[in-house]
Amino acid sequence: MFFDDEFVELIVRETNTYAAQKIQAISFIPLRSRMRDWKPVTKDELYVVLALFMLMGIIQKPTLRSYFSKNCILASPIFGSIISMDRFESICNFMHFNKNDNNGIPPTEKKARPTKRCVVCYKNNRREGDSVLVPRM
Repeated sequence: MFFDDEFVELIVRETNTYAAQKIQAISFIPLRSRMRDWKPVTKDELYVVLALFMLMGIIQKPTLRSYFSKNCILASPIFGSIISMDRFESICNFMHFNKNDNNGIPPTEKKARPTKRCVVCYKNNRREGDSVLVPRM
């Protein structure tokens, strides 16, 4: 994959930190909110989410929820068999790649810095003859 363990551990750490900060900052959490059921994301769960993101590029559906549909016309059972829709959405809502403090770094540079590691990891692991498919927008 394009993500090394160190980069995934950074995302796990920052996602869990961000989730804790957001949950603490809210004075009232509604009874049916997924925030009430939040538990820290693990490295394995994050790998699952990243893999499903890649699969979503291959299997295209109109909405996020349609990937988890049990409707026989829309069903892609692999998604719901790996992770629940609620857990997937919770992780996506709190997914964070960097700390929220500025430390004198411009916000756009600060937010982009972790993703540069992903590009470097890809370049380091690319073999001669590999091709990259870039979807048209």
